[in-house]
Amino acid sequence: MSGAMGRSGGAIPPARTAGSMIRMGTVISVAASLLLLTPGIAAASTPTPLPFQTANHVARNGTTTTDVIALDSQTCTAVGLGTGCTLTVSTATTAAAPRTITGAAVTPMATGSGCLTFDQTLSWGSVGIVGMTNNIRVPVCWNGPTTWRNGWGPDCKVYPPPGYSYTSDWCNMYNNNTPSAQAGQNWHISSPWSTTYFWARVNFGGAFCLLGFCGLRWYWTGGQG
Repeated sequence: MSGAMGRSGGAIPPARTAGSMIRMGTVISVAASLLLLTPGIAAASTPTPLPFQTANHVARNGTTTTDVIALDSQTCTAVGLGTGCTLTVSTATTAAAPRTITGAAVTPMATGSGCLTFDQTLSWGSVGIVGMTNNIRVPVCWNGPTTWRNGWGPDCKVYPPPGYSYTSDWCNMYNNNTPSAQAGQNWHISSPWSTTYFWARVNFGGAFCLLGFCGLRWYWTGGQG
């Protein structure tokens, strides 16, 4: 079902091991994105084994970050693309008002704490052709090292390659209201000849301040298999 949305509760499925994952890529991260001073853009490089993880980024209101990951031919084929495809991780954040008060929301709030809405899109593509996209949108608040869901979400969408069906296996916030909160989705796509599983996570690391600039530290990780 193209463009279906998945939101489901329950515990996170068991983590996939590196041995069960197909190779994906590496990324070169621009230091400015870590320092929060300018948007981060990362270039594609030589594929390396999954699971893949970007460098740490720091988000505040209006931050945009782009990471480009080189994919090997096996991964490209799984999403209906030829060799030489890439995965683009595009993340945008906007300010959000707190919707809930939890045990993490103490007074006074720690320096650099706040609330943002994350809107992240993954695009598997090659030479102007998009094979598959995944979108995760979630509002979060953080206070010091702790991050929590800000009232709702995440909302997850997948647009599978043409001729493939899509099933959401899990879409939720894991370790909510802790220093290791994650928002993400597990899903699989199927064709008459194959079924391939994917997972994606936005990992939150709490407040980060440098040279008077503060925001929410995060990184993306994901895999296939």
